[in-house]
Amino acid sequence: MPWTGLGLAALTGVAAGATAAVPAVAAQGLSALALALLWGMLLAHVLPSAWLQRGATGLGVARHQLLRWGVVLYGLNLTFQNVAQVGVAGVLIDLLMLTLTFVGGRWIGMRWLGLDRETASLVSAGSAICGAAAVLATAPVVRARDSQASVAVACVVLFGSLGMFLYPWLHAHSTLVAGDPGSFGVYIGSTLHEVAQVVVAAHAIDPATQASAVITKMVRVMLLAPFLVALALRQPASSVPAGLKGPAWHRRVPWFAFGFALVVAWRSWVPMPATWVRALMQVDLIMLTMAMAALGLTTHVRDLRGAGLRPLLLGAALFVWLILGGAVVNRLVRLALGSWT
Repeated sequence: MPWTGLGLAALTGVAAGATAAVPAVAAQGLSALALALLWGMLLAHVLPSAWLQRGATGLGVARHQLLRWGVVLYGLNLTFQNVAQVGVAGVLIDLLMLTLTFVGGRWIGMRWLGLDRETASLVSAGSAICGAAAVLATAPVVRARDSQASVAVACVVLFGSLGMFLYPWLHAHSTLVAGDPGSFGVYIGSTLHEVAQVVVAAHAIDPATQASAVITKMVRVMLLAPFLVALALRQPASSVPAGLKGPAWHRRVPWFAFGFALVVAWRSWVPMPATWVRALMQVDLIMLTMAMAALGLTTHVRDLRGAGLRPLLLGAALFVWLILGGAVVNRLVRLALGSWT
C-alpha cells in the first residue's frame, strides 16, 4: 500500500510549508518547493531505512502521479489576459530568453562540461522557465533519475536566491537596464528563476516594478506547456519505454502539458468563484510540495557528491547569461520594436 510513503511526503510537505511561512524565511524568497526538497533530504539521512523502504511505493506515487497533476493545476496561476498585459515586447523577450537559455545551456553542459543529457536539460530548463517547478515538470519528459533532478533543483535555487538580492542592487547602482520601472520589471521577470524570487526582488524596488515583473514571469511560466511538448517530440525514440502503445509522437508527448494548457484556458474563459480558485491552488501547492518532498526523501548526499561541480558550473554560467545576456536581449527587443512602430 502507498499510504506510508504518501504520509511521509505529506508530513515533510507540512514541515516545508510551515518553514516557508516563517516571516524571516519568506523574506529570503525560499519557496515551499525548495524547502520540501531540503527537508526531504534531511529526513532521508535521519529516518530509519526500513521506514523509507516501506514507503517506497507511496514516494513513487508522489514523485510521479502527484507531480503530473500538480503541473496540470499549476495552470490556475495563469490567464491569457496576462499575455495582453505584458505586451508584444514582453512576450518576445520571454520567448527569446527561454529558447536561448535552454539551447545554450544544453550545449554548454554537454559539449563544454561533459554533463549527461538529462542533467544539462534539467538545469537549463529550471534556469530558462520557472526554477524548481520546471525541473520537476521536465524530469519525466527526459526520463531523468531522482538524483539528477535533485542536483538541478539545488542549482536553480542557489543561483535564483543570489539573483534575488542582486537585482535590487543592479537597479540602484547600475545602468545595465535603464528605463522606467515597467521595463526593469520585465527584465526581472524574464531572467530570474523562481516566481517567489521575482516577487521578493521586484518588491524591494517599487510596486510598479513588482507588477510588471510578476506578469512577465507568469507569461514565462505559461510557455512551460509548449516547451514540454517540443522537448518531448525531440526526445530519441529509444527513450520511450517499449511497453507503451500508439504512435511514436503520442508516446513521447506528456499528457500533463496539454492538461496545463487546458487549465490555463479554463481559468481565462470560464468564470470561477475566487474561493474555488484559491482552494484548487492550495491543492496544487500541496501536490507539488509532496512531489518535491518525495524527491528529497529518495536523495542522498552521495548522489549529489557524485554529480561533482559541473552542474554548479552550468548553473553559474546560465546565471551570468541571464543577467548580462538578458539585459542585452531586453534592450535589443525594445529597440527593434521601437523602430517598427
